[in-house]
Amino acid sequence: MAITDIRVNVSLLSNRKYRKLKRRIGTEALEHLVSLWAQVALQSPSGELSGWASSDVEDAAGWTGEPRTLFDALRDCGFIDNADGLLKVHDWETHQHWIVGAPKRSESARKVNEIRWERERRKQEAEAASETGPNRIGFGSDSDHPRTDSDSDIGKGREGHGKALPRGENSNSLGKSIDMGEGRP
Repeated sequence: MAITDIRVNVSLLSNRKYRKLKRRIGTEALEHLVSLWAQVALQSPSGELSGWASSDVEDAAGWTGEPRTLFDALRDCGFIDNADGLLKVHDWETHQHWIVGAPKRSESARKVNEIRWERERRKQEAEAASETGPNRIGFGSDSDHPRTDSDSDIGKGREGHGKALPRGENSNSLGKSIDMGEGRP
């Protein structure tokens, strides 16, 4: 599953939480916020940051300033939630629902592809079996009785033209009728 984009709401720059973050950490706030969201999308599509320390959050955001400064600002401004010790990007499921659902969609697509390829494999096996199985006349396999272009002309007379002959008859190369005998197709 390749995640290639994230959503950024067009009202972000006028959002009170963003303006507050920008006042606390400076004009690079947008860069750090988008960098964090991109890394979360790649590393933790659910938006849950279990196992992430404050330094991991700051590293993902590309922060090189004082340790915990960006993390505390993100938490205080409402971009990071800390519920019962579990860090989570605030409202990630709402704003990044496409990313949250990506693993499930990927698994569903994998299963559908497996079914499709299995059907295709079975179809190819059936076609291969019919090519090597009894031929349309019933004389063993095609390798025992290879078909020729003239097989479709049987019973039509010389060069495939003329009237059809009664059952059990065929024509020789001179166009003369030949009795094939009763009981033979």
